[in-house]
Amino acid sequence: MNKLHSKHLANKVNSYNSQYGVDQTKPPELLTDMESQILRIQSQFQSEVPLKTTIPIAPEFFAVSPTHIFLSNSSGDICLLEQETKNVIKFTINCSISSMSFCEMSNSLYISGDGLYSINISKQDIETQILENVNFCRFFKGVGYLCQSGLISKLNTLSSSPEILYEHYNASALDISSTALASLAPYKLMVFIDKVVFEYENFDSSASNIKVSDTYIAIGGQFNYILLIKIGSWEIQNICNANYNIRYGSIDINSQFGLMIAVSDQGVIAYDIKTDRIPFSVYPRHMKYPICGFLSSDKFFSCSDNMKLKIFQTPLLEDGAIIKDIQMMKDCVIVDNKAVAFNEKCVYNLSLVDGHSELVYMCDEDEKIDFGGSTGSELYLVMGSRFKILSSSFSLIQSWRFDSQIIIAENLPTGFALVIDMNVKILDSSSHVLHEWTVIKDKITASCTSDQALYLASSGGMIRAYSFNNYTEQVTFYTHKPYIKVLAHLQAHNYLLISTTDNYIYIWDMKSVQYLFAIYNRLCNKIIPSFDSYHFYVQSFDSKIEIWDANDFCIHSTISVPSDVTAFGLSLTEDLIIAGSKEMVFLLNNPLTCKKIQPFGRNQNTAYLFKKFFLSLFKNASVEKASNYTDWLISPYQICFSTMIAYFNKIEILKNCARDISLHPGTSSDTIVSICLNKNFIDSLESIFKSFKTKIKNNPFCFYYLEKSLLELNKKSVPCLHKLYGIAMGNSFLGTLPKFCIDDSYLPIEIESESIIIEPSRFMPLENYASLGRSIKFTQTFVKINLNLGSQESIDFMESLIICENKLIIKTELIQTILNNKWKRIKILIMIQSLIYVVYIVALAMFSTTYFNGNFLIFPFVISQLLLIYEVFQMIPGPLNYLQDIWNIIDLSRAALFIAYSIEFWQNNDGNREMLSIIVFLTWIRGITYFRIFDSTRYYVNLLFVVIKDMIAFFIIFFYSIVGFGLVFFAFDEESDYFDYLTGTFNLSFGDINTDGYNKLQWLYYFFFMVLNPIVELNLLISIMSDTYSRVQENLEIADSLGLCSLIIEIERLFFWRRRLNNKSYIHKCDIERFVAQENTESSQIKDLKRTVKDIALKITQQNDNLARTIEGLKSSQFNTYNTLLEMKRQHFK
Repeated sequence: MNKLHSKHLANKVNSYNSQYGVDQTKPPELLTDMESQILRIQSQFQSEVPLKTTIPIAPEFFAVSPTHIFLSNSSGDICLLEQETKNVIKFTINCSISSMSFCEMSNSLYISGDGLYSINISKQDIETQILENVNFCRFFKGVGYLCQSGLISKLNTLSSSPEILYEHYNASALDISSTALASLAPYKLMVFIDKVVFEYENFDSSASNIKVSDTYIAIGGQFNYILLIKIGSWEIQNICNANYNIRYGSIDINSQFGLMIAVSDQGVIAYDIKTDRIPFSVYPRHMKYPICGFLSSDKFFSCSDNMKLKIFQTPLLEDGAIIKDIQMMKDCVIVDNKAVAFNEKCVYNLSLVDGHSELVYMCDEDEKIDFGGSTGSELYLVMGSRFKILSSSFSLIQSWRFDSQIIIAENLPTGFALVIDMNVKILDSSSHVLHEWTVIKDKITASCTSDQALYLASSGGMIRAYSFNNYTEQVTFYTHKPYIKVLAHLQAHNYLLISTTDNYIYIWDMKSVQYLFAIYNRLCNKIIPSFDSYHFYVQSFDSKIEIWDANDFCIHSTISVPSDVTAFGLSLTEDLIIAGSKEMVFLLNNPLTCKKIQPFGRNQNTAYLFKKFFLSLFKNASVEKASNYTDWLISPYQICFSTMIAYFNKIEILKNCARDISLHPGTSSDTIVSICLNKNFIDSLESIFKSFKTKIKNNPFCFYYLEKSLLELNKKSVPCLHKLYGIAMGNSFLGTLPKFCIDDSYLPIEIESESIIIEPSRFMPLENYASLGRSIKFTQTFVKINLNLGSQESIDFMESLIICENKLIIKTELIQTILNNKWKRIKILIMIQSLIYVVYIVALAMFSTTYFNGNFLIFPFVISQLLLIYEVFQMIPGPLNYLQDIWNIIDLSRAALFIAYSIEFWQNNDGNREMLSIIVFLTWIRGITYFRIFDSTRYYVNLLFVVIKDMIAFFIIFFYSIVGFGLVFFAFDEESDYFDYLTGTFNLSFGDINTDGYNKLQWLYYFFFMVLNPIVELNLLISIMSDTYSRVQENLEIADSLGLCSLIIEIERLFFWRRRLNNKSYIHKCDIERFVAQENTESSQIKDLKRTVKDIALKITQQNDNLARTIEGLKSSQFNTYNTLLEMKRQHFK
């Protein structure tokens, strides 16, 4: 990346930071909004991705100064790279080069080949030859150290003779620090400390690279390991990467950070030499003949024969410790806040801070640990037929020995459950057998426990659950699946996870003992639920640990382990994942609890490529191989692949990776749907909805996190929203539900449930279900809805249905079910209210016509006050929202006028007739709305309101013409009142004609008026009403449902004390299955289509015939022209 581009991007980020208030000094985990999180990630990733510069040579040697990087090859080509500006200068000297070094004291560059030379950088040539026969040089604090004809010598000044330190035959490389001088030759290492020489032999002959720090000597070369020797203790450590085919080309050490980098044909790898940490692949790219070196404490570089030099930020390897003294780990458990790992012979206490281990228990010679577990405060071990319990201090508490081998051991609330041969023994902590039974016929292959039961799986596919309370068998069921390898129980959901040899994990609901569905997974070895049971960890046989979300059953993230995993466990706080291989134990960060910005994915060695992928999204650049990152996650924000793609509106990637889309929210609570809504990425939403059409068939839980976005989806009026609602409710995914019933008089039935699992017993008595009879079907919603009458969320959702411009959502089964569910519960209330209003209308009519006296007035007055109290209840939750409805204003006006009228009537024994007429008018107008409670009249009420709404524009023009022509006619008569002409003009529009005394000009005006108003405008009014009727008729179902929705909202607002209810439910429905017979004859639409096709074909044939005739005419004309030309030619020659 060039400097200009870096500056431009930095300015862009700074402007974003100032706009959104992103504080770079704020701890990452405290940022809660998506914008700030994305920008914080971008800022860090930008600093971690290397800056690239093209160089003109393929370097073999390098030297570093505070301002320059010097590169050269053996042919004499030298390249100077200025670190600040990235300017490159190349020149060639007439000398072969075997090493180069920079002396800070003299600010000069020195090279060795067939001698020692100083380089004049300004002249770009050799300045002087200092010595002959020098094949390696290194300058340290102004002093030169040389390999010269098998001698290691020291050059104090350039004018003095070298001081021989020691002899080292065939030495090809050396390095020095303030502690030691070391030289390397094939098969031999020599270290010079305080004039004492230490020799080490039997090194690989290909060792060619040596680096010395104050505490370590690192040796590397063209072989697959690096030797790290600690100065003083002389302990030799073999550092080996997971890839045993690596050929290391160059190494360097940073003494300040205790960090070593090694570059190979596989890329640049960083090692923490202070503690055992997992090597970090900084740049995993294939390179030939690479070199690397530190530029400063926080930067290093690498380059190779591809002539690309890259400058990296020095990584801080704070996590990922390696414990190398535990081999063939069988399992890891937590005992009294201690991480305990064990193999066949030993138990180790693991330090989760520095990665060290302590041997705390060793088996006897005749013992071998088969498996074990933890009770929380104690460790239990199974060794064949022996069962031992160790305390938290790892002293032996209890030991039992049985006649046969222990197959299964599980911790129970009151003790232990042991499976021995065909028997199950329940033991307490005092070694007493509480219960024992013999019911097992097949081999037990897996087990797990919950708070209430012990689950055992046998080789025949049978699973038995035994209660802890009464030690009886709770349930037995067959899975009808192959060999069951792993069982795990999700306590929060009461789901049992069953992993078999067919590469699937099957989910069973243990409350109803029903199979739900299966998730595909490679053959797994272990499943560990999180402590809250909202996630579970799956260990597969390809060195991967997958983290699944237990709410929507989608992969949340994947952790790669450097070696094949044989066992794994979790620390008590779940901040570390402990994974064991055949050779060592790895302590890995948990993506769910990690507090620093770090990407996690299927191959952690490609983290650099993932960062480049993220930055390319940020810069809106072209993106390649996006499918490689579908299971990546960025902590601590829990930003997954789907969230990133939605945030940057990458529609094509959403389409190509549709099956990997997840709604899982990050720490900002934003899902891909809410992100697209906030940013108005409607096209992305359509791609997301299409992906879930396929996803819902395999995973009915995938809509779990959608419920938070339904309200906003309605308000945004997303064009494709009806497609989402269309799949959000459908036939139940359970295959064990009844298909027939005897008595269908119960149906249809709708129930609400907090569980997605349908329970047939809640619909009708179980004896009513049968294997034959009336065919029934069960449908359900796949998303939870707030169905609490009066809750604010419920009211907001109903209002959003009315304002949503995509009215097709009303027709979906989901919305129709919600409306019917609420209407059934409020119908009785609205009927009572309607009855009271009818009584009020009758009483008011009787008062107005028959019983016009003060005593009878009390009757309608009391009813009016009851209706006023009803309006007050509606007004309490929100007066402003209440007054936005015109019908509420009419109700308040009617009530206020009736109170004023009644007071006046009782005082004067008579009332204002005009006021009474207004009261009657408002009462009867308001009464029209109550016809909405009946299905047969709701449509006409809605039609009436829509017609009036459509007529508003017409009436403006109509009355404009009335007023205008009234003024025109009034101009001829100064004595009359203008109101008489206004009413007369209005009556004239409807045929009340009076033309007496009109002059010619008045007759002209009269003619224009009669053409415009009665003929044009009134006929236009009829057309408008006709169009409105047709439109409403086409959307009859929608109009009817919207009217019903308005009624529901009106009643829901009464329950103001239920505003804070926020529990949500699924809707389960049982109904008669209706089969629509297909007609044998073709539909009229198909016939019309065929007829149209035939007409088009006929027209094409006719056009072809005309074209053919035209062509024939042209040919004939051409022939005639040709004959004419021949005749003219003959005449010319004559």
